[in-house]
Amino acid sequence: MNCFNEEILQKFIDGELSYYEMEKASNHLDKCEDCMRLLNEQLKLYEIENDFEIENKINTKLAWDKLQNKIYKKGEIETMKNKRKFIVIAATIATLAIGVPVLGGDTITEFFRNNVLNDTLVNNGMIREDGTTVDTLEGGNFIPLDEKITSNGIIVHLTDLFVSKTKVSINYRIEDENGSLIPYTFNTDGLDIKDDGIENGKQLYPPTYYLDREKGIFSEMQYIQTDNENKLPFNIMKDEMTLVGNGIGIRTEQKDDTTEWTLNFVSFDDIPYPVKIDININKIGETEGEWKKQIEITEDMLNFESK
Repeated sequence: MNCFNEEILQKFIDGELSYYEMEKASNHLDKCEDCMRLLNEQLKLYEIENDFEIENKINTKLAWDKLQNKIYKKGEIETMKNKRKFIVIAATIATLAIGVPVLGGDTITEFFRNNVLNDTLVNNGMIREDGTTVDTLEGGNFIPLDEKITSNGIIVHLTDLFVSKTKVSINYRIEDENGSLIPYTFNTDGLDIKDDGIENGKQLYPPTYYLDREKGIFSEMQYIQTDNENKLPFNIMKDEMTLVGNGIGIRTEQKDDTTEWTLNFVSFDDIPYPVKIDININKIGETEGEWKKQIEITEDMLNFESK
């Protein structure tokens, strides 16, 4: 990703970038001292340096709450202009060594294991109001999965699971009947495209399109969709109550430009096991179908010896 100009950084501060654009920008800021320096200069103009220490730590609970409102959000993207805090993912959280032992055999994929153990936002950046850091690896246990949900020739393949006191992570692939990942593509015909999500010929994130170009209102296309307005395609539930937005947030990590993701459900407090991961999908890409399943997660899955 190229370095930012002041206009892009202003949109980053105002929260006017999409979730995927925010993630790309944060990853770039993590590595680019020049852009980070320019961002700090912009922040000082807004006189918000007292809201968080940009070079040391961020108010991660605030960032997480705001980020959660962006994920799976349909329709208008809220503008944060002139507010004293803004959405940021984890541009400045330092990478720390993970010292908590976790179980799990060689069948756990490297992609999933790396996402669980090296996600610095979740593992090192979730700071409670009292200043303590949430240890999302406490009680952590890797569990191999091989659950497949098939509809209209497309398979949602759940391959890996991680369970700890405050985090449940699951890895899934969107496959064809031969077990190969299906293409990560979008049909943008007839849309007023803001960003096609393609870099160097690869579809790296969903396209964004204008709902009203003059007013600057835009939306993101959804690759995986549900027909239930009260649910997400992937959810975590206690009895009949959804926990996403009720103390639990979502963070996803995509494997390059493929249809494989790690999905993390993370809480500042202990997850009230037993819970269920609820999959409720009615459309993948351009294919409609019914991919539904629930996976029970119990306290027995934790590794209490890993404290």
